[in-house]
Order: sequence, then structure tokens, then C-alpha cells
Amino acid sequence: MLMNDAIVYKERGVRRVSPGIGKIFYTPDVSESLKPRVGMAFDSIDQAYGFYVKYAHASGFSVRKNTSYNNSKGVLRLKYFTCSKEGFKIPNKGKGKRRKPSKRVGCEAHIMLQLTDDGKFEVYIFQEEHNHSFVHEEDLQFLTSVRRVDHVKENVIQALSTINLGPVRAFNVLKSLYGSYEEVGATITDFKNYKRDLNQYIGENDADMVIKRLAKKK
Repeated sequence: MLMNDAIVYKERGVRRVSPGIGKIFYTPDVSESLKPRVGMAFDSIDQAYGFYVKYAHASGFSVRKNTSYNNSKGVLRLKYFTCSKEGFKIPNKGKGKRRKPSKRVGCEAHIMLQLTDDGKFEVYIFQEEHNHSFVHEEDLQFLTSVRRVDHVKENVIQALSTINLGPVRAFNVLKSLYGSYEEVGATITDFKNYKRDLNQYIGENDADMVIKRLAKKK
């Protein structure tokens, strides 16, 4: 490939231009079996979240857990899951802090679930359309809601740290084992964040408690 050749990615989803104002909206183009539907019921809120994350991953966007409403007894009645680009970030006016550009663009795509009388969580609202384009298939592994440091990765980070090898080396070890960084299912930053949290945890507890915590996840 010539140096001036550029990779052209095919735009994902169904594109719609709003008449008059010219705003562009995108609807995920995925199998109907992956789409939430109004009236669809789930046994738990975690099951509903997992379904929406799977739909989001296939579509090319990430999910944020949003507003919850509990009744007077503390029972969850309503729950919102939104696109990670929902809302707008409030500017940080603090001095001396590096300002990171916000990825939030006021996207209104979301799903709202309500608790039914028989204890199910039913889809009450499903807003499908987004005001931004979707992540390309080659970059899906970088979506925040599908990246995670599971107990296998935790054990590798902890084991290598005992011989003074940091999270970057742990990531490279797993990348070699899995064959590519796409297959790791997390980024170097995720590994660094976990190691930071682990160091803080160790600082507040003793090593035996950390070992017990990791053992429970096996």
C-alpha cells in the first residue's frame, strides 16, 4: 500500500438527515434478535443490562448505567441505560488540571426499564436513534462497556507484580498468549487502572485479604 493511501471505512448503521435543520442521525443496523423491544421482559436488571450491552456492541456504541428510581421501601422501580455519549460533560474550572476533551455529545439513545407486578423488568421506552456515527468493527474491542479485567487477568497482574513486573508487561504477556491485543478484551489503560486500584486496596488491607479476594473469583 502506498504511503498516501488511506483506509476507507464503510459507515455503519442507517443514516438519516433531518429535513429543515439538516441534523444527521444514525440507527444501528443489526439483527432484529439483538434489538430491545418495548414490552420485552427480563428476570433481572443485570440480565437486561447484559442484553443491551450485547446490542450496543453489535451496533458500535458503548453503554452507561444511568438514572435509577426506587420506591419508599428501597425497591428498584425504574432504570435507565443510555449511550455513553448521552448528555454533556460539565467543564472542570479547576486550575492546574489537564482538560480532557469530552466524548459526550448529547445523544438521546437509551432504554428505560420498569419493574412489573410479577417481578420482571420490562422495556418501557426504547430510543434507538443516535446523533453520532458508530465505532467501526475493527475498533469494537475499545468500547468501554465491553472491556473488562476479569479474574484471569487479575491473577496475571497480581502474579507478575510479585516479581516486580508491572501492568504493561502483564498486558504484553496476555497479548502473546491470546495472539493479538484485540483478543485480550481490555487495554493497557485498563490494566494500569486495575493495578492502581489493587495497590490502593493493599494499602488499606493486608496481603492475605487480597489473596482471599482473588481466590473467591476462581
